[in-house]
Amino acid sequence: MSPREKMSLRTGAFSSAASIITSEETAPILRKITDLLLRSGGVGYLNLKRQLHKGCDDDKRSKLKKRINPVTFKSILVECGVLLTPAEYGHLRVAFSDEGGLLFEDFLNHVCPLRYVGEDCVIKLMGMFSDYNSQPTVPLNVLLHSLEDALVTKGDTSQVGESPIITSALLEIKIAFDKINYPMGYVPARD
Repeated sequence: MSPREKMSLRTGAFSSAASIITSEETAPILRKITDLLLRSGGVGYLNLKRQLHKGCDDDKRSKLKKRINPVTFKSILVECGVLLTPAEYGHLRVAFSDEGGLLFEDFLNHVCPLRYVGEDCVIKLMGMFSDYNSQPTVPLNVLLHSLEDALVTKGDTSQVGESPIITSALLEIKIAFDKINYPMGYVPARD
């Protein structure tokens, strides 16, 4: 890529050829990040998402695009167990930065594990909700109690602390469906 193309990418003036080149360069990096995050289960992605929201630059001028300082972004990735080479960080900065910082919501959309789930799996998951189209949200407290009841029956409460699988699943549920992620108290059915 020529220096002129790189400069146009940094200033946000994407040409179609430059954006194709950038997406081809970053695709394996994004897949690597997703794989590293999923090593700890769904908690890895959710932890990254939470940390990026905490490190977000509070820019009153732009409520549509949330940005993060690239140095903070790099340190958050390291905290989440994602170690990349300087060249890989450079490709991510070129792909997801503008003059105000790194657009982390665009980045999160590209590393979301649901991108790699087939359409048939998404349809099956949506089919599990009988009223998906008519009632797209579920109250957070109802969902939490239902999931906890599904994992722990009333008679097995003495064994809950003894089973690391159940304990881990309960922890993931509490982290995934935290009030920080759903401040209105309702969870979209697709989640």
